[in-house]
This record gives sequence, C-alpha cells and structure tokens, in this order.
Amino acid sequence: MIPDSDLQLRVVIKALSEVIAPAIDATDHVALEQLQLSIVTLRMLHNRLPLERRRVRKELTHALELATATAHALGERSTRLRAPLETARTALQDVDCDTANLDALRCALLSAVSACVDELEEPALRRRIAQAVVAASEPAIELARAWCVPSGFEADPARLRSLDQLLE
Repeated sequence: MIPDSDLQLRVVIKALSEVIAPAIDATDHVALEQLQLSIVTLRMLHNRLPLERRRVRKELTHALELATATAHALGERSTRLRAPLETARTALQDVDCDTANLDALRCALLSAVSACVDELEEPALRRRIAQAVVAASEPAIELARAWCVPSGFEADPARLRSLDQLLE
C-alpha cells in the first residue's frame, strides 16, 4: 500500500479511467454515468485536498459567526452557546488542531444553535433568530457552492467568488 494520498488518488483515477471505463458495456448507461460521476468526484477531491484544512477552518469560522449572531439575538437566553462558542474560538487559535476535531466542533456549535432555536416559543424572537441564521448562513453556502463547482452542477460558476477569495 502507498501511504501518499495524492499518489493513491491519482492511481485510482487512472485505473477507473483507463481500465474500468473501457471494460464497461457501452449500452449500460447507468454504470457509465456513475463511473463518470465517481471519476469527477475523485478528481475534485484530489484537486481540493491541499485546501481541505483551510476549508474546514473557514466553515468553523462561519459557524462561529452564526452562533455569535444567534447568541447576540438571544441575549440572556444564550447560556447554552457560551461553552461551544469558547471551545470553537480556542480551537481556531490552535494551529495544531486537526480537521476532524475542527469539523466536530462546527457540528457541535451548530447543534447548540439549533437546540436554542428549538426551545424558543415567542414568535417575534424566533423570527429574529431565523433572520440572524439566514444572514449568517450566506457565507457558508457560498463557500460550499464554490467548493463543489467542479461537480458541474452550478448553473453559473462565473457568478461565484473564487475559492481562494472565500478561504481568505
């Protein structure tokens, strides 16, 4: 086994493209389509791998901004968010914090936001929180769309800011 992730991905892409693809029956359109989608996905992963850490850190930053906006809108009711907010801030300052941990913290932070929203009963406050969540979600959605441009599903990729700009 080869421990180099870059080389492993290149080998798999080459095998799928040059060995497996020609061996599939040309009339099996579903198999050919799925193979092409798999190859495109692997190529995208291969090309995006060097940016993965920056993306995960940026996603946690977006979640932190969303949770901060939610805490601000909740005021005194934001006690449930204090610990996850502090943990996320600390993790972002730790240059050695791995991507799996950063992503787990993002999920925990967003779950805490969701729990806070679920507990609300007053319609006006729920509406204010919903507006804060929608506004704070826009950068995360833009990053996700730019990240997945190579998949070919973006209607007008030129309208998106570049991945480099979004990962700054």
